[in-house]
Amino acid sequence: MVVAGYPVIYFKNYDYMRLFNGDFIRRSNAGHYLGVYEKIITVDTETFVYMNKNIGFVTDWTITIEDDCCIYGNHVSDLIDTIDRICTTLYADDSHLVRFYVHNFPYDYVFLRNHFFQKWGNPDKSLAAKTHKYIFMKWTGQGIEFRDSLILTQRSLEKLCKDMGTTEKAVGTWDYKKFRTPASPRTAKEIAYVCTDTISLCKALRKYIDQRGFNVANCPLTNTGFIRTNARRRARKDKKWRKKFVQMALTLEQYDQMIDCYHGGYTHANRYYVNQLIKEPVECYDFVSSYIAWMCYCKFPMTRFCYTNNITLKDIMELKEDYAFSGYIRLKNLRLKKDCPMPPLSFSKAKVCVFPEPKDKKGKKKKTKKEQFRENLDNGKIVNADLVIYPFTDPDLEVILSSYDYEWADVSKVMRATKDYLPEWFTDYLMELFFKKCTLKGLDEANYMISKGELNGMYGMTVQRIIQILCTELMESGEWEAKEPEDREKELEKFYKNKNSFMPYQWGVWITAYAQAYLFRLGSCCRRWLYSDTDSVKGTDWDHDKLDEFNRSIIEMSQKRNIGVVEYKEKTFRLGIAEFDGIYSEFITMGSKRYCYRLKKDASLHLTVAGVPKDGVYCLNDDITNFRKGFIFKNNLTFRRNYRRVNDWQDPKWKMKTEYIFHEGINEVTVDGCKIEYGCAIRLSETEYELDHTIPYDKETGLPLPFEIEDNVYR
Repeated sequence: MVVAGYPVIYFKNYDYMRLFNGDFIRRSNAGHYLGVYEKIITVDTETFVYMNKNIGFVTDWTITIEDDCCIYGNHVSDLIDTIDRICTTLYADDSHLVRFYVHNFPYDYVFLRNHFFQKWGNPDKSLAAKTHKYIFMKWTGQGIEFRDSLILTQRSLEKLCKDMGTTEKAVGTWDYKKFRTPASPRTAKEIAYVCTDTISLCKALRKYIDQRGFNVANCPLTNTGFIRTNARRRARKDKKWRKKFVQMALTLEQYDQMIDCYHGGYTHANRYYVNQLIKEPVECYDFVSSYIAWMCYCKFPMTRFCYTNNITLKDIMELKEDYAFSGYIRLKNLRLKKDCPMPPLSFSKAKVCVFPEPKDKKGKKKKTKKEQFRENLDNGKIVNADLVIYPFTDPDLEVILSSYDYEWADVSKVMRATKDYLPEWFTDYLMELFFKKCTLKGLDEANYMISKGELNGMYGMTVQRIIQILCTELMESGEWEAKEPEDREKELEKFYKNKNSFMPYQWGVWITAYAQAYLFRLGSCCRRWLYSDTDSVKGTDWDHDKLDEFNRSIIEMSQKRNIGVVEYKEKTFRLGIAEFDGIYSEFITMGSKRYCYRLKKDASLHLTVAGVPKDGVYCLNDDITNFRKGFIFKNNLTFRRNYRRVNDWQDPKWKMKTEYIFHEGINEVTVDGCKIEYGCAIRLSETEYELDHTIPYDKETGLPLPFEIEDNVYR
């Protein structure tokens, strides 16, 4: 059988001498020679898990070796032996590495972990982005490494193949609910389906890596690794940058203060209109590349921070154009202004927050903390407080002081650094990527997607924490623990001494602060501000004269800096402009990350609900009034029918609930006369999401729980 140009060979019939058609690529590794096998090798498994038993096992597996063949088998022990023999044949060791790519490695790993450990022992090197989310795993002595290609590409296999224009992933020919054992008969279509997964991944990965100018040996672990590598190369061309970077080093105390000040994107719904259907036109405006714009237009801390005694809030407001300030602001009798529907202060970020004593209608004190929180918090944002101590950067102060009334305010633990624009090597790279994004769309989709991904990743690179939280699996029990290194001071020193380090963490803190400040300025152009998510404002009764004035101020910033504009084919693209993004004829929100709208131009219904796929809109049966408290999104018959009718009768995709099943060692079970080895497993089951317009509270403490949004593999 030949699938997509690759012969399919049963594992017992594979001639391992064919591996010598590839060679090892040299890669320097801190003075130690390291060669990596040059061919892309991809691995995939198909599994079955009993719904009523804690047993799951591998039923099929494939290994595709680039420009060679696809090796096929069924039993998990045969897969492990085949991988081992590939490495043995190539004489893999601590100086000669064979790399295996698995798309969504954390899933396959669970089924394979016990078999890995029995064959090669515990891995001596591994890295997990979060619990249960391995990025790579390595057995140095055996020269074996597994990597997750999903976190590298940030795309599902289906989308990766489509973007790369290579062999498409097979869809719809494998029934995941059908009971199979490794010995069950397979149709030719089923075998072709299994093989196509690794073949299509192999082809798409090669194109994905080549387009970025890398090879198997120097390919980074994650998508941001491409961006970081390219940015680092540019930084090194500036001979003065390394010295400048070291001079800007943070102390541990300053770093912790920066962690306090970082607040990410602002996402919130106007509490006065939650659960209300808005039928008048809702206009939407989005910033053109918000984070990138403020990197190009604004000034950032560019010298070492030093603590400043006896400085007042008034001093900071007068000096903030020339100096970057960070500290803690204390506000007494804080009350959100009546004309401000969007409170900027997050309860979770406050160092101290004392709420007014809750009272009933008769003036008596209420008993429950829960009522106290509900009266003074708006979906996790502070509305009223007797006392608040809150971390700030100077761009935050404008938003805080204009949004609240207060009795008095003062500041403490203030540190300052001289402000300046970001270096040219950085802003030139931003503009190069922005130029490609503006000019390549529709002409060169591959390079357009690369530039768009890198442009978005430039911000992500700036906010990667210096001291990483280490997620470690306890191999004996399968449990996980997440904690920072014990010697945090040493980790910080290690970062600044590392010649590969080049990105100041404080830049990322100021980027999000500027983004929130400009978002609130844009929101003030709207008389009824309904909803915002990081770089967008949705509302009614826009003051278009004020909006035009706001955009003129952005143009003036761009002209002053002589940056941020791309002219192409009689079109002008400018960073930071608030650009019209459509009108909704109907809109309703239940709170942060929970809203539904109907586009005026084509009357199509759309939704954004954390934890629910975009396709979940078909659960509403094209009726926005169904989007209400208590509505349950689930993969039911009505949803599937609605989806298929408008999606060429394709089956919908739905988020699945994950249940980890742990077993020690290798176990055996005989099913239909087939002897099956099994270890740990993952059971996937359909999920439901009940819509609500309030944030959940902890039953014991009465404190609001953090609002969980959909996991993002981007790192």
